[in-house]
Amino acid sequence: MVARLGEKDLEISIGQRFDAVVLGASPVRLDVSLLEYGGDSLLAMQILVRLQSDLGVRMSSEEFFASPTATSQARFAEAALRVACTADDVSTGVHGT
Repeated sequence: MVARLGEKDLEISIGQRFDAVVLGASPVRLDVSLLEYGGDSLLAMQILVRLQSDLGVRMSSEEFFASPTATSQARFAEAALRVACTADDVSTGVHGT
C-alpha cells in the first residue's frame, strides 16, 4: 500500500531530494526549477530514481521536465499517489470516501 502524504509533505520530501542531488546539504527553494540550479538530465534521472524508490512515484523524464520544480512535482506526485491508492482500494475491495 502506498503511504498517503499531504501535498505540502510531498513538496518538502521532493525538495529534499533536490537538495541531496543538486546542492548537497543546502536547502533549495521549492518553486525553482532544477534547471535554474544548473541541473541537467542526469541529475533529473537521479531525482526520478529517488522519487520512485523512496515515495513510489513513477514519473517519466518528459513529465519531470514539464514540472521541474518541487512544488509542481508534488502536485503530480499527489495525483499519482491518489490514483495508486484508488487502484489499490479497488483491487482489495476497500472503498474509502
